[in-house]
Amino acid sequence: MACQDRPLVFVVCVSLALIVVVSSFPEAHAQWVRTGGPQGALIYALAVDPGAPETVYAGTLFSMFKTTDGGAHWAANPQAPPLLRLAMDPTNSQILHGAGRAEGVCRSTDGGLTWTRTTGDSYSIALDPADHLTIYAGHGSGAISKSTDGGSTWTWLVTGLPVTPVTGLAVDPTDSQVVYAGTQHQGVFKTINGGATWSPANAGFPATDPGRWVRQLIVDPASHLIVYAATDGGFYRSDNGGTTWTAMNIGLTNLDVRDIAIDPGAADTIFAATAGGGVFRSLNGGADWQATTSGLGVLAVNGLALNPANPQILYAGTEWGGVFKSVNSADTWSAVNTGIVGLPVSALALHPTDIATVYAGLGFGFQPVSGVPSLFRTTDSGNTWNPLTGGPSGVRINCIAIDNTNPALIFVGTEGNGVYRSTDAGMTWSAVSTGIVDLHIRSLAVDPTSPDVLYAGSEGVYKSTDRGLSWARSLFALTQYVEALAINPQDTQTVYAGTIIGVYRTSNGGASWEAANNGLINWSVTGLAMDPSNPATLYATTNPGGVWKTTNGGTDWTSIVSGLTAYDMLFIALDPTSPQTLYTIAAWGPTRVFRSIDGGANWTAFSTGLPSEVGWSELVLHSSNRMFVGTMEGVFAQLVAPTISSISAGAARSHQQITVSGSGFTGAVQVFINGVAAVVQVLNSNTLLVTVPNLPPGPATIEIVADGGTTTSGPGSFQLLEDDTVIPTMTEWGLLLLVAALLASGLLGLRKRSC
Repeated sequence: MACQDRPLVFVVCVSLALIVVVSSFPEAHAQWVRTGGPQGALIYALAVDPGAPETVYAGTLFSMFKTTDGGAHWAANPQAPPLLRLAMDPTNSQILHGAGRAEGVCRSTDGGLTWTRTTGDSYSIALDPADHLTIYAGHGSGAISKSTDGGSTWTWLVTGLPVTPVTGLAVDPTDSQVVYAGTQHQGVFKTINGGATWSPANAGFPATDPGRWVRQLIVDPASHLIVYAATDGGFYRSDNGGTTWTAMNIGLTNLDVRDIAIDPGAADTIFAATAGGGVFRSLNGGADWQATTSGLGVLAVNGLALNPANPQILYAGTEWGGVFKSVNSADTWSAVNTGIVGLPVSALALHPTDIATVYAGLGFGFQPVSGVPSLFRTTDSGNTWNPLTGGPSGVRINCIAIDNTNPALIFVGTEGNGVYRSTDAGMTWSAVSTGIVDLHIRSLAVDPTSPDVLYAGSEGVYKSTDRGLSWARSLFALTQYVEALAINPQDTQTVYAGTIIGVYRTSNGGASWEAANNGLINWSVTGLAMDPSNPATLYATTNPGGVWKTTNGGTDWTSIVSGLTAYDMLFIALDPTSPQTLYTIAAWGPTRVFRSIDGGANWTAFSTGLPSEVGWSELVLHSSNRMFVGTMEGVFAQLVAPTISSISAGAARSHQQITVSGSGFTGAVQVFINGVAAVVQVLNSNTLLVTVPNLPPGPATIEIVADGGTTTSGPGSFQLLEDDTVIPTMTEWGLLLLVAALLASGLLGLRKRSC
C-alpha cells in the first residue's frame, strides 16, 4: 500500500485482556496409527510376481504385506486374511489364491488389495500349470476340493483320502490329471484322474512320524517323474512319479523341513527351509546339502520364494523374524523388514520424562525363537524400533516397570524366566529373581518415593527392598497369578493387588493383606488403575465382568459398564492429566479399546484405526496426550490431534509474534495463517511461538498441523491488522496515557508522518 501522509493512529481496544481464551474451537478427532515396529512378523507364505519380480507378497499370522521394490519397503494390508500358502495365476498376476486355516480358500483379483472367501478351511493350494482356472485346495478334514472356474465353484474330492489335514499339493506340469497330495502323518497320496480317486504313494517313507507329515511337494519342472517332498523327518525324493521315495538328508542338520524351492534354470539346485537350522542348499538334486545361513538372523524358516527372472534372488519367510533376502543364491542374507510390523506386543512402558522413548516387550502369542529379541525400544515416538540385544531374548515379556526417579533403572517380568533388571536404560541386563519361587511374573510396580522397593506379582506378591536383588513373598501363594499392582503415591505403604480371587490391600507395605472385594461380582481381576490426585479412587477390570470403581480405597466397588459392548476386560489406564478420562481394553470383539471422560459413568468406542480381531494387552499414556497400545500386530499410537485453547492476542500485524496455547503440539509442527506458512518455534507440546506472515488485514484462521493431526482456530477468532498499525504493549499503554496528558495540557503537538 502506498505510504501517505496521515495522522498517527493508535488502536486502543484490541481486546479486553492480554490472553484471549477462545472456547469455540472445533474438537479435533484422533485415530490410532501403526508405528514403525517393532519390525518382524510370523511369515507363513511368500509369492513373487513373475511378470514384475520386484513385487512380492508375504502372508503373516494376521494380515499380508506387499512390496513393489524387491523388499526395500513393505505396505501392510490389514484387510487381507491370514494365509498359510499363496498361489498366483500364471496368466494374470493380479489374481491370487490363498489357503488359510481359519479363513479358508480366498481369492483376490486386484493384486491382494481385497479378498473373498471361496470355500472352507484350507492348509494348501495349487494351480494347474496348464489351466489356470483349475485349482486344488487341501483341507483340514482330509478332503481336497477342486475348482475348474477359477475358484467360483468347488467340487469335493475324498475317495481314497485319509481323514487328516492335506498340507501340500503339486500338479504334474505335463499331465493335469496327475496330482500329488501331502498329508499330516499319513504321507503322500496320488491321483491319476484329476482327483476322482486317490491312492497312497508312500513306499520309502517311515511307518510312523517323523517323516510322514508332508508339508510341501514340488514336481521337477525339467523331469515330471521327479518329485520332491518336504517333511518333518527330512527331504525325500522320488524318481518314478511317487512310486518309491528316498530320504536324502546328507548335510541336512535340521530335518524339520517346512518348504522347498527349485531354481527354474537349474533344476538340480534346490533350497530347503527348516524349522531351526535356517536354509540349506543342494546343487545335485538333494544328494547332499550345505547350510546357507550367513546373515540369516532367524533360523526358523517357514517359506521360500525365488525370483523367476533372476533365481539368484531368494526370499525367506521366518518365524517372527520377518523376511530375509539373498541376491546371491543364498550365500548371504539380509533382513528386509521395513514396513513389516507384525510382532505381538503385550508389555509397554513409557519413559517418565522423554515422551519419545517407549519400551515394548513381546508376550502373549509370541513363541520364543532363537535370534528374535524379546525387548525393543524406540527413541523417536515409534518411527523406528531397535532391539535391546543385551536384554532377555527368546522369552515372553509380561510387564515392564521404570523407576520414575532414575529412568535408567528398568525391570521386566517374564513368563517363566523371572525378573530382569537394567541399570543403564536397557543396554545390559541381569536376572534378579532370588527368592521368587514361581518365575511367571505377571505384574511389577516400583515404589514412586523409595525406588529400592518394588513389588512383583506371580503366584502371590513378592517384595524387594534392594532394587530386585532379593525377594520375599509378601502375599500368600495363590493357585493363579497376580495380574495387577497399584501403589498409593501419597502413602506408599498402601498397595493393591489384583488377583484371581479379587482385590487385596495392604496398608503396611505388604506385612499383612486384607481382601477388598465388597461389591465385586467377578473376582478375576486383570487390571488396576489409581487416581493419583485422589488415591481412594481406583478402577479395576475383570474377565469377565467389565469395569469396576471404588471411591473409598477398595472398601466398596460398583460396576461401571454403561456403553461397553464387551465385558471380558484386560486392562485399564487413567489419563494422568485428566483423572476422569479412562481407557480400557477388551479381550474380544470388534471394538477393543473404550474411553470414558466422566470417571467411568459412560464409555464409548475408541478403536478407530486399530486392526480388527486381534488381541491387545496393554495401553500406556503420557501427560502430553500421547498414547501407545500393544497389539498382535505391533505397537499402535494414538497421537492425539492438536487443540488450541488460547491465543495471546486477538489481533496482530505481519511479522509480529503471538503465543498459541493448547495441547498436542508434537512432531514436525507446522502453522498456517489463512493458508500461508508461518515461522513457528515449539516451546513445548502445549505452547507455540508463531511469527505472523506478511498478509493483508482481515479475519484470519490459524491452522496447526502436528503428528497427531490438524486443528484450526475457526474463522474470525483472530484478526490481521495493517502492517503499520501499532498495537500497544503494556509499556506503551503508559506512554499513551502520558502523551494524552501532554496533549490535553497543550504541551505537545503531533506532526504529520511522511514516508
